[in-house]
This record gives sequence, structure tokens and C-alpha cells, in this order.
Amino acid sequence: MPGAWERPISIYRVNYCHITQLRAWLPDAVGGLMWFAPHVPHTSVYAPVYSGALHVPDTYTNGSMAAYDRGVMWWAHSFVSNFAHLKWSYMIVDIAERQAALEAGFFEAQPALEAKAVAALAAGDEAGARALLRAHSEDAAAATLRAWRSLGDFLVTKYNNGYVNTPGDIENVGTPVGYPTWWLEAVGFGRFPEQSPTKCKAAKPHAAVASGDGDAGADKKLRLLREQVRQLGAVPAA
Repeated sequence: MPGAWERPISIYRVNYCHITQLRAWLPDAVGGLMWFAPHVPHTSVYAPVYSGALHVPDTYTNGSMAAYDRGVMWWAHSFVSNFAHLKWSYMIVDIAERQAALEAGFFEAQPALEAKAVAALAAGDEAGARALLRAHSEDAAAATLRAWRSLGDFLVTKYNNGYVNTPGDIENVGTPVGYPTWWLEAVGFGRFPEQSPTKCKAAKPHAAVASGDGDAGADKKLRLLREQVRQLGAVPAA
């Protein structure tokens, strides 16, 4: 069927996004700056990569989407993004807090770094200026990778099995948070206890094989019982 999905910049399958900062009043090596995020914008960190560095940190350029690798920036961010879907309204708060801390540090370091690079260029030390910019981009990338790998581990621990746990505190593991009342009402949660006994008693789906005899009858009954349970989602198909 012909058609298309609307595609905002936050669509779940975004592979990378960036914001380009261009400042004509600065030397080209310093004025051109890309804030690069290796996955969807709402769960990724925008880290600085200067055009004057003439190099993109290896953690951004290595790896394969066909092989999970914790040492690759894209996978560190993809893990956080995908795992957050399991309990989004809770996890996005933790993610946004880590994003803000990292990016604030990058913004705070920007003026002093650029002043040093501009001074080096003015003094004719182009190689020194480029080395400074490259080192800053690589340090920012390394800090981001460490932080997002750690965040992934933190989220798995805190929200394991749908609970909200306190990492490192065994006395606060398995704290249930339940579902919103509006959602429970919408799915009929309150009606289930009074309806289920009636439906279960009326069904009797295995009565037809009750007259079976020997191993053949028992095997047929077992297959039918497995089918019943499988329809309830308890076991996978054999």
C-alpha cells in the first residue's frame, strides 16, 4: 500500500543527528563546530567535534549496526534509547538529567578552549591549535561514552523487571509502582476478577479428548493443553 510515516527528528530509528554552529568572526578551524549525537536526539548527548581537529573520534567512526559493541558510541546510545521504551516516563527523567550535566560541562569549557585555539592560530601555531581542538573532541567523546555505558547499567538496575529499585541498596529492591488508574480502567482491570471464573468454567476445551485411551489419547490431550496455555502467552510454540 503506498504511503509514508510522518518523520519528525525524534523518530525512533534515527541513526544520528547534529547541530552545526558556524561563526564567521572566528578562524575557520575554530568557528566551524558540529554538535554530534549518535542516535535519537531525546536520549543522546550532543558532543563537540571541531572542523579544525581534522579528525572524528574513533568511537564515533568504528563499529557495525549488525554487532553489539559496548565500546562503540552508537551502541551505547542505542541501548539507552531502546531500553528506555520499557518504562519511558520514568527513565527519560534519569536520561535528561545525565544529558544536561554532560552538555553543560561542554558548554562551560567552550569559551576558554576556543580562546586558546584562536591565540595559537594568531601566533602561527596551526598544528598546536588543531591538536588542542582534537584533544578536546576526543576527551568529550570519551567522557560521553563512559557516561552512557554507565547510564545503561544504571537503568537496567534501577528499573529491573518493571520495578523501581535503588541501585546499591538491597533493602530497596523490587519496589512496585503499578499502573496509572486511568489505564487500569481503560483495559478493564477491575472487571477481571468477577468475569474470569465464569469464562473458565464455561469453556471446558479439553472435554472432547476425555474419551481418548492409552498413550495416543494422553498425547492428544497434552497437545491440546499446550495449545491452550500457548494462547494465553505463557509458553512459546513448540
